[in-house]
Amino acid sequence: MIMSARRLHVSLLGSAALLFAACSGGISSSEGGGSATLMNLVEVTNGFGQLVPHQIAELDASGNPTSQVVSIRTQQDLVNNLTLSNRVLPVPKFPETAILPNGAPGNHFLLARFTQPLDIGSVLSASPGSQATSGLTGAVSVVAIDPVTGTALPVEGIAFVNGKTFSGDLDANNQLTLETWVTRDPDTGALTANPNIPGAFGFPGTVPGTAFNGVSELVTPQSLVFIPDTNGDLSDGETFPAGFEIRMRLTTAVLAQNGKNLQDQVLAATTVGDDTLTPEVITTPPPLSQPLISPGNGDVDVDPTTTIRVEFTEPVQPLSVGPLAGAGSPNVSSAIKIQFGPEISRTDMPFTLQPVSVYDLSVYEITPAFQFPGAGPEFEQCGTFATVDITLNAGQVQDLAANPDANGDPQPNVNLLSAVTSFTTGEGPGIVNAPVAPDVFYIGRAGATPGISVLDLNAFGQSTGDPTFVEWNEGVPLPTHSKFPLNPNVRFQTGLRPPLNIGTCTLDGGSAGVFTLTRDSSLNDQVVRPPIVASVDDMMLGWALDVTFNNAQFPFGCQAGGGDVCTLDGLKVVAPIAAGPNTLGPQQAGQFGNLNAGAPNIISWAPHPN
Repeated sequence: MIMSARRLHVSLLGSAALLFAACSGGISSSEGGGSATLMNLVEVTNGFGQLVPHQIAELDASGNPTSQVVSIRTQQDLVNNLTLSNRVLPVPKFPETAILPNGAPGNHFLLARFTQPLDIGSVLSASPGSQATSGLTGAVSVVAIDPVTGTALPVEGIAFVNGKTFSGDLDANNQLTLETWVTRDPDTGALTANPNIPGAFGFPGTVPGTAFNGVSELVTPQSLVFIPDTNGDLSDGETFPAGFEIRMRLTTAVLAQNGKNLQDQVLAATTVGDDTLTPEVITTPPPLSQPLISPGNGDVDVDPTTTIRVEFTEPVQPLSVGPLAGAGSPNVSSAIKIQFGPEISRTDMPFTLQPVSVYDLSVYEITPAFQFPGAGPEFEQCGTFATVDITLNAGQVQDLAANPDANGDPQPNVNLLSAVTSFTTGEGPGIVNAPVAPDVFYIGRAGATPGISVLDLNAFGQSTGDPTFVEWNEGVPLPTHSKFPLNPNVRFQTGLRPPLNIGTCTLDGGSAGVFTLTRDSSLNDQVVRPPIVASVDDMMLGWALDVTFNNAQFPFGCQAGGGDVCTLDGLKVVAPIAAGPNTLGPQQAGQFGNLNAGAPNIISWAPHPN
């Protein structure tokens, strides 16, 4: 247990009084009305300001920050206002002394307010054993985390709902009884400590002359209050422990009296004194001490369509982790690298991310731009594609702090520690890498299992398929085996991008030859099938996907490693001349087009044979 410090304090605030932020604002507790009303968070505050919802400057129509500050209550609030230069605002800190928001002596506290009256039993426990976690059920936790060591310990204290807590004598079932420590005057809002409970005098605002703006919100059916305390006596004034990240987590197991669960997971975090603590990925307890990234830590047979979850010691700036979902296309990140494939040609997985809850900016769900390849069937070399490595780089992830640097400019803390983990995917539904028009026929297939197949007319592409091949001098290749190694571009290529290498796995096995059906990495020749499609009734060619995806222009193509040279705009100038009795050709040597910038090549010019 972490013992809250009790010591002689010198006030940092003098006679200045800090207002209790947002006590009268936010979401109405009667919003929606009726027993079916959902329960949402109004705010979590430390008395010196709003910790959650996080806040951000609102952008104007030109994308410039304004003086209007908005609370982040939806993912769209983030999408609409978050930029690299318009960050989530810092949260208020606790002073180093045991003082109240008005500067009067008193205990530190955390207050969580909700839109509905709380079911006390969902957050406070009557079990004597729960006193090890300050009487909390587990739906709520208050811990102090050392971000460098990863140590997280419960903060010793007392939790109240509507001024009540389980603290009385044991009943016939050996459970603590619910006692009222503090009452609220319904007319004036003044708080009064129960004289029959000696330790109650000292609850914030009960000492004469210490009431502050918004103190009455501490004792309502919608309010949960946590006060650090080491001895059951609130009169001596205690602080949260310094040198740690103080975190209050509220899970969706928190219940309202009407039976409704809290709609969103919540994490409020702050520090005592200046925030100089670095944001780090949370680690599992010793002796393993593995980064809390899931899947990871050697997980096997993971679904290739998985998302990835990563948890930090405190709320962090979303864009310092990676691209935000809904705000643009997937991309790679300097903070988190997700890679797979052979060492000689690693593939960086682009992704987007979003917090699991806008009320919790410490936990993020990462969505890869496409599914992972999977192991593939019975080919040992596919293991290099099935292993997914995740690297969290040091010096990239930023917290919400704004500490002045030597020039007085606000700067965040950044992570000091790196982390590496990995997982292995199972076979999965199969990846498709097929040749494209004009070198194919697309075939719609009916019957019991409808779908689409791709008939290869070229046989030079490094598609998915069976990597087995037989050299010509060893006999005629089998009709289902790869003929890709016979591609002259493989044997004699110079300067092709991406480079071509003989495949060793179903992910890069290569074509089985002219007039054969391309297979996916699971060796199925219906590359589109249920549940992706229910039937195939009509097909037509549309915009070339390689403009946006693998062969897009630098730096977005080929899994963000650079696109095919054939996508350069300078090669798209359509100015044909008669090059024969039945042929049109480019007017100038090397001149391929004049379409709008970013447009695909005309279909008669095939892209890289992949």
